[in-house]
Parts: sequence; structure tokens; C-alpha cells
Amino acid sequence: MTRLKKPLFSLLLLLLCLGLSGCIEVDYYIKVNRDASADIEYKICFDQIFIGLMETQGEDPLSQVRLSAEEKGFTVSHYSENDITGIIAKKHADTLQELPGINSIWAEADIQTATIDGAGSPFKVEPGFFFNRYLVDTTVDLSEMKEQAGEDDFGLSSAFLKKIKMRFRITLPVKPKSHNAPYVTDEGYTLGWDLLPGQVNRIMLEAAVPNLRTFALLAAAALLTAALIAWLTVKKKKQAAGL
Repeated sequence: MTRLKKPLFSLLLLLLCLGLSGCIEVDYYIKVNRDASADIEYKICFDQIFIGLMETQGEDPLSQVRLSAEEKGFTVSHYSENDITGIIAKKHADTLQELPGINSIWAEADIQTATIDGAGSPFKVEPGFFFNRYLVDTTVDLSEMKEQAGEDDFGLSSAFLKKIKMRFRITLPVKPKSHNAPYVTDEGYTLGWDLLPGQVNRIMLEAAVPNLRTFALLAAAALLTAALIAWLTVKKKKQAAGL
């Protein structure tokens, strides 16, 4: 397919972005389970017209995203709704420490200007006897994703960035003690943050989650104690009857 000359391509891309509700949509979702495992799901979508225009330049962003996710062990499925198409990638982590860093999602979307505190899991777990303390306090620095003066004659950068929608969401097994999420759904269990280009986006939460191992041990001990008391009571009654 014949490639468009760069000025013409840039102009077409600008007009396209101005007319679309969103050229790129990214949604990164973590569901934390009661056993301290987690399920990760992220969705990366592109407008179909945007993909077609990129293909005229020899680019296939959707295939690149799919291949990268599969290489990281995600199960990938196709997603399509109205004029949006993309992928949904899913993966289970046995522990919160096994969660991939938030920066992985931006690598999949080929957003190279994002800087995230730490390369590992966003969760810090502080074990306790009755409750484990879950902490997230990180930033997604998208301050470099902004229009650079003198680099864009058509204002493409500004128009394009305004059409990128990025969100990070977490569902907890309990309601958090504190957080800075602007969006709260699911009766307080799910928190959501919009990640805005050109800004440093802070993500913070704290939750106290019951330590299931401790409560299981206490329940087992209670059952054993009850069984022992019952056995001693029956034995005492038999002894009394024998007298």
C-alpha cells in the first residue's frame, strides 16, 4: 500500500483525531481476591479508522500489542464494540507480589514516555496477625506526554493526546480505609483513576484485609476445643453412671 507523505499524513491524522471520541483507549484493571491472589485484565482499543490510517504507513498497532501481551503470559482475546476494536488481556497472579508493574500496560500500548515508581507490583503488603495491611502509593508520570513547542506545525500532538483515554482501576475484597481515587463504584469496593497526559498522576490507597490463615487457625482451634469439651462431658457422664 502506498504511504502518504508525512505532512499529508499528519494533517489527516489530526482531522481524524478531532472527529473521533477517542483514538486510543487503555483500561488497566486489578481484582484483588480474599486469598491475596489477583486477577489482571487490561483492555487496549483503537478506533478502526485510526488503525486503517496507521496501516497505510505500514504499522499494525493491534498485532504488536497482542504479541507483546502473549509473550508475557497473558491470555488475549479480541474486543470490538461499535467503531472501537482492540484486545483484552487476562492473567492470574497467585500473590500480589507477582503482579506486573503498572508500567507494563504503557509498554503494551507503546506509550514510551510514562514513568512509574518502581518496576514491580504496585502493592505493598504488611502482614499482621488479624489483618494484613495493603498499601499502594505510586505515581504514573505522564508529564512528558505533552505538546512540544516547535515540533508540530499542525497541532497534531495536542489534538492526539486529548483523544487518548487511560484509566486504572482496582477492586478490593474490603472497602479501603483511605484512598485518593476520584471514582468509586461497586458500593465502595472498586476505585478508579483517570491517567491524564501531561500530568503526574498519583495512585494511593490503604486497606486492612482479614488474614484468612489466622481466622482459619482460630476456627480450627475452636472446633477442637468444642470437640474436646464434648468428649470430656460424655466421659464424665459415663463415669457418673457407672458409679
